[in-house]
Amino acid sequence: MSIWSMLEAMAAGLPVISTPLAGVPEMVENDFNGILVPEHDPAAVAAAIESLIANPEQARRFGDRGRTMAREKFSIETSARALSRIFAQ
Repeated sequence: MSIWSMLEAMAAGLPVISTPLAGVPEMVENDFNGILVPEHDPAAVAAAIESLIANPEQARRFGDRGRTMAREKFSIETSARALSRIFAQ
């Protein structure tokens, strides 16, 4: 999953399962708004999927928290303000 598709999923309120590579840990906090699994571990991915299916309330909480994080940290307005501050310096 690309970072952009992950951000779209979060903005849509979906729980995310990913590996902790590149910028992913900046977006997904394990067991808070998604699940991070080891790279090249299909059994861990399957377990994470099964966990979310078995616990729909947890999946909803992860999705809600992901949506909030996407709005607060990664919205176009937030990015524009940060870029404006950089240019002002």
